[in-house]
Amino acid sequence: MKAKKIFVVLATCTLLASSVLPVYAKNITDSVALSVNQEISENSENSCKVTVSQGSSFVVSIPKDVSLNGKKGEENKGIYTVSVKGNIDANDIIKVIPDASFKLKDNSGKKADIVAKISQNVQSFQIGDVASADKVTITEENIVNGVSTTGVISTDELSAGNWTGFFNIKISLN
Repeated sequence: MKAKKIFVVLATCTLLASSVLPVYAKNITDSVALSVNQEISENSENSCKVTVSQGSSFVVSIPKDVSLNGKKGEENKGIYTVSVKGNIDANDIIKVIPDASFKLKDNSGKKADIVAKISQNVQSFQIGDVASADKVTITEENIVNGVSTTGVISTDELSAGNWTGFFNIKISLN
């Protein structure tokens, strides 16, 4: 019985202590910008400055898989497409930069690695720039709808077998 009373008292104290929450108040002038009003006389016209700021947002589509075509002794190529779509500030640059090269490994593990090189027509996208082999100028309208470029992966070291490699594409907003 005595243990039960002690338990009830402790439970009640715990309940009371945990139901008290501290509240911190902040002076409203610290967090809210105060607006400055103009005094206007009768029969006059004045202007009011309005400012808006919106950050850039974009999506870049990159390939998931690229296949190379060709024969031993020839240059083996694979073509891929990169597209950029978004709402970007005129001063922002979206960079889509692939590795310059990477290694292809023989899936059996018996042959030496070979090097594949990457070239991509356009690596930066900015409003006003000329992009792609078609010399399309990037405008606010066409980047909202999407602008594309191509890249080429090539090697002249390929021999018979199954080869696999991975490369990275660095995407940034500057």
